[in-house]
Amino acid sequence: MKLPHEELPELPEGEAMKLLSIHSANYEGEDERERTENGFMFSLYAWNGKLKPENFKQVMACIKSLGPSWSAGSIPTKIMADLWNLMYLGNDHLHNTERIQRRQQELAPDEWGVEEEWLDCIGWAVMAYLNNKDALEAFRLYDKHIAKRRSLEHDGQ
Repeated sequence: MKLPHEELPELPEGEAMKLLSIHSANYEGEDERERTENGFMFSLYAWNGKLKPENFKQVMACIKSLGPSWSAGSIPTKIMADLWNLMYLGNDHLHNTERIQRRQQELAPDEWGVEEEWLDCIGWAVMAYLNNKDALEAFRLYDKHIAKRRSLEHDGQ
């Protein structure tokens, strides 16, 4: 049986870089405005009524495709800026007091922690790849998170 991270698609480098930029709300082209506004960062800040696991999985697929090269040399500034946006602004949005008050009334009880778990998974994968670790270590938290979500979905049916 495959581990959850092994189910993530392999993306070509250019596609992974563009998608990471879109999800970090750092994409500069007008051609992807709608995808950017529906991407990972926008869903963390401007709550739209539900979590979007597909956005999280796309971010993780980008890291899976780009991460193995990070410990071998320098990381392009654009990728580092996108990763920093995801981690810093993601945590800022998650813990913004005004946003918390507005969203607490709209969230299902377990969803608040899911956003935090997503950011932990992203941060862990980036850190592991920067420290010359393999995919198994980089995606340890992701695999655990996905297994937990699947278990909850299975128990709820």
